Amino acid sequence: MGLKFKLLTRVNILLILILILAAFFRLYKIEALHGFAADADLYSWIVKDIIIEKHFRLVGQLTSTEGIYAGVGFYYLLAPFFLITKMDPIGAVIFATLVGLLTVVSFYFVFRKLISTNAGLVGAFLQAILPLRVGYDRWVVPSITVNLWCVWFFYTLLKILKGERKYLIPGLFLAGLIWHVHLALTPLILLLPLSVILSKKSPGKKVFFLGVLAFILPMLPFILFEFRHNFLQTMSFYNAFSVGTNVTLLEKTLKILNESLGSNFYLKIFLLFLPVILYRTRKINLKLLIIFYGWIFSVIGFFIFSSKESSEYYFTSTQTIFLILIVYLLVWIANVKKLGKILAIIILIIVFLYSVNDLFLQTENGKGFKQKMAVAQFIKNDSLDKNLPCLSITYITSPGENTGFRYLFWFNNLKLEESKAGIPNYTIVLPFNLSAGSVEKKFGIIGVIVPSGYNLRESAGNCTGKDFNLSEPFWGYTD
Repeated sequence: MGLKFKLLTRVNILLILILILAAFFRLYKIEALHGFAADADLYSWIVKDIIIEKHFRLVGQLTSTEGIYAGVGFYYLLAPFFLITKMDPIGAVIFATLVGLLTVVSFYFVFRKLISTNAGLVGAFLQAILPLRVGYDRWVVPSITVNLWCVWFFYTLLKILKGERKYLIPGLFLAGLIWHVHLALTPLILLLPLSVILSKKSPGKKVFFLGVLAFILPMLPFILFEFRHNFLQTMSFYNAFSVGTNVTLLEKTLKILNESLGSNFYLKIFLLFLPVILYRTRKINLKLLIIFYGWIFSVIGFFIFSSKESSEYYFTSTQTIFLILIVYLLVWIANVKKLGKILAIIILIIVFLYSVNDLFLQTENGKGFKQKMAVAQFIKNDSLDKNLPCLSITYITSPGENTGFRYLFWFNNLKLEESKAGIPNYTIVLPFNLSAGSVEKKFGIIGVIVPSGYNLRESAGNCTGKDFNLSEPFWGYTD
């Protein structure tokens, strides 16, 4: 009875409510809103390779930088959830939701330890409902664990700053995980030696040795792959900096600043100056001020001097540090007498209403997971009804829009022939108005043109029996 009463404290109840909110925001209309395009096709295919083909993989999919692959950790983490759903790729949503909830709990724990219980609740609440954070958790990609990684890396940095040398070990372990999470986090490794220097405490031989081991452990697949493939990724990473571009340094700087600050530009500019304000008001010390700016500008500088093309999602780690700054700001406001607490509560209510409104305004694009699964199921059932000996599939759509179907064809046991004369052919039209007069079945904005004018006997003679869906080249996928 005493234990039950202790578990039901005000703080625990609030945290449970926050987690319920987080789950609701991440699962609201998930089947309708869940996208399934190139990345989803790739990660599902790789998970299939791990589970069905029992292939011990060292790398994931090819990234946008030629010669560099995503770390394999994401795909092994997905595998149990594909097994739970019997290879239905909706299992990835379960994984993504659990990662989101774990990140919310992590925000609570980290800020409770670093600042206060109220700071932990504020951090967890914002992580649970802010549209940018929710959207990232719903977007299932190999970098989905970036926010979780960031909050724990920030925690280890602050522990090191306080002289707790043993935290260099988990810090280096997290650094070793970067290849599995997102290579855009690479420049943040510099913050580890910086925090050690600022702490003015040497880690000692034992901590340093254990830290190096902790770093190497998650890097083993990378190291093995590099030795087997003549350091392909290392050279590609080097070339991303050494190859020149036609863009001037000023143009590149302005582009990166625009991408890293993104929407709410003026808010981000304010947040850039917030560490100075917090320092001047003695809410943070000089060491933490340096870490804040080291975090922000190491990432920005990394992409300014890289020849690699960047996009907004590469700067997710800076969005996390901005959220951390907002938590510090709200806690500061709440501690300014009674009026400050009221103001902080009003701000959180406004953020909540804004987030709820944003969530309910979400509409499906008509070409997501639900529609593509329905297309695959329709073609399967229709081909069985027509007793087709084999079939092929072609597309009428814009370049890049014919993605997200390949794994779903395999999942629905559709064996495809290469498209050629004499083979009954289904044509997927996206959007269907590109050939509205010929489309016989519609799923959202996807249309299907069914085969016509074929002869079953002649078709059977043209069937090879090979599954073109398994052998067709797959961009981004490697054995």
